[in-house]
Amino acid sequence: MKNLTILFLISFFSLQLSGQGFEWAKAIEVIDNSLAAGVSTPTDVEADASGNIYMAGMFSGVVDFGGGEVTSSGDFIPTLDGYICKFSPSGEFIWLEVLPSFLGGVDDIELDEEGNIYLLANFNEEITVAGQQVVAGVNDHGFIIAKLNADRELQWVSSVLQINTFDVVRGSSIELNSNEDLVVAGNFDAEVNIGGTILEAVNPGDGNHFLAVLGQADGDWNWVKRTSNLVPISAILDVATDAEGNIYATGATIGVSDFGGITVTSIDKQVFFLAKYDELGDLQWVNHSLGSTSTFDDEGTAVETDPASGDVYVTGTYGSTEFHIGGVILQEEDLCCGELFLARFDGSGALVWVKQSHGVAAMTIPRSIWPGVQTAERCSRAITVAPTEETLFLEKAPTRSRCRQVLPIACS
Repeated sequence: MKNLTILFLISFFSLQLSGQGFEWAKAIEVIDNSLAAGVSTPTDVEADASGNIYMAGMFSGVVDFGGGEVTSSGDFIPTLDGYICKFSPSGEFIWLEVLPSFLGGVDDIELDEEGNIYLLANFNEEITVAGQQVVAGVNDHGFIIAKLNADRELQWVSSVLQINTFDVVRGSSIELNSNEDLVVAGNFDAEVNIGGTILEAVNPGDGNHFLAVLGQADGDWNWVKRTSNLVPISAILDVATDAEGNIYATGATIGVSDFGGITVTSIDKQVFFLAKYDELGDLQWVNHSLGSTSTFDDEGTAVETDPASGDVYVTGTYGSTEFHIGGVILQEEDLCCGELFLARFDGSGALVWVKQSHGVAAMTIPRSIWPGVQTAERCSRAITVAPTEETLFLEKAPTRSRCRQVLPIACS
């Protein structure tokens, strides 16, 4: 799950619920971007019980996270290394953990009450965690899940690799469930071996997604399940869980997709979906959009549950001229660039309300939700939500390497 308790980008800010003033701001500076390869891209942020802030992502070139200049690994450009960086509640640099790789990066992190850090990292060919090279091979492509203790010592690592040379497998999201085990979501196009369980696509080359649960104590897989049978593409982009262990997944699909007894059909365009599974990965229900002609596709990009009500918040983008969701039709006003939406469903899948924002650039993709708290992440792909105020806060990113201006937009 990708959730935040502050507004956090390449430059990140802490926002108060009662207003929109900055408490503090800090820039992550790209020192050397020779051959246009220098970049620092955050992908997730978490906060611990003490208010310390953990940022994960990927970088290349020479970057200063606050503790001095750091150079990415590799003998040629471009190369991408993953990282996790810790800051104090006031934004002071504490430490940086680099995961050397080739075209890799940390895509999601989770923290538990003991201060352990769980990470999901995709990679090509090789990756090193806490000083240990855990995967190395010219044809090794896939993702890892790893556990570090509070001192950043590696406790265990579990890798998921492609079976055949041209297969694609990618991890997308992790979330600690009510048993403190890790729910893992990902996507593959042909075959994938996850802890000894072989999943095969109905039609090799099509996009399929899966859910799995990984034991946090030992890194062993409890269960693995393919959650789509379809033609041609479906992908889970984020997952969340509730107090009963139910799993909520959001993403996008196109074609004829069987989610496990319920079929979603969209022949001409990509549509958003929100699916609920029980604690063993059995489908309970699916909601999806119905869209008319569009320039941009529809997709769900972040999901979160509300512990108080048991309701589910989902956000994403849509490009349909008319975006049908839960019996409500939203009109696209920005025919150039698409729109953002934020929806609330109850635990049975019934729509409570849906909000939208207008005039949003196509590259502004919402990535995080935290009910009742303003949150955000990812340069030029950011959203903050305060559902109790029914307001979206959008991050405007004038350039790739500088995110500065925060723009509050009321939901209509």
